Amino acid sequence: MILKAATIQYLRFKRYHNIAILFLVLFCILSCSTTYSQYSSGIFYGKAALTSGEYKDAKQYFEEASKLIRDSQSLSYLAIADYKMNDLDNAEKLIKEAEKIELKASIDHVRILGYKALILLKKNNDEGFIALKEYIEVYKHYYPLPSLHYVEKMSNKKEIQFDKLEKLIEEQISTYDNNIEQFRSTRTGYATGWK
Repeated sequence: MILKAATIQYLRFKRYHNIAILFLVLFCILSCSTTYSQYSSGIFYGKAALTSGEYKDAKQYFEEASKLIRDSQSLSYLAIADYKMNDLDNAEKLIKEAEKIELKASIDHVRILGYKALILLKKNNDEGFIALKEYIEVYKHYYPLPSLHYVEKMSNKKEIQFDKLEKLIEEQISTYDNNIEQFRSTRTGYATGWK
């Protein structure tokens, strides 16, 4: 009789224990997906604000995203927002932090190198030419647009027409990012030919 009561009590405990573990696992799964969902929304809305020239709004979205997941994507976009608002010191700090986090083969690599070059060149920093050369070499490998020739020409002569350079690099990065997004969503585009 005592053994039967102990067995019943053990089975009840085990059932409640299993239910508690199930709820804990579900909570973890839901909170992780919610965090990533909020992060993705922050990146999405931040990019939209950046595209429309609403740099303060973009910065706010990217800051929220980087608080949730501090990765090279959120940090590089946050650096771009600061760059656009002419906060070059913070932009440099963020882009260098993003560079430390990202892997050389990540899709953020081109964006990070391009804006690192722009930030450093705008600060009249000699490191800017080194960063620009690195951007050119990497971009040649990933996605060589014909406009890269003009960037390379400015870099070789060390005669930077900054407005033109900025426009070219931003166009190149935008084209690259758009093609990566197309590949991610449809598995078509330029990236399908990569080896």
